[in-house]
Amino acid sequence: MTSPPTSARTHEKKKNRTQALRIISEDHSNMWRLATTIDHVAGEIEDGAQVDPAFFNAVFDYIEQFVDRFHHPREDDCAPPTSGCRTDPH
Repeated sequence: MTSPPTSARTHEKKKNRTQALRIISEDHSNMWRLATTIDHVAGEIEDGAQVDPAFFNAVFDYIEQFVDRFHHPREDDCAPPTSGCRTDPH
């Protein structure tokens, strides 16, 4: 089997990179929503509300499991280390 022409490979790389950047952008939007929710819950706590500890366990588990295991590697794959996109390499 022969390799596709260079222009086809270049197009495929651009397509894959565009898709990866879209996913990263969606991840950032979802993390922003999570941060907004945490801020809202913090306000409720300041007002005396009781919050189920399972909420924070779930939030921190999400951050640890998803962000560190999936999101940051996507960023690492998309952006060279010198791009400044990630200030903390892990």
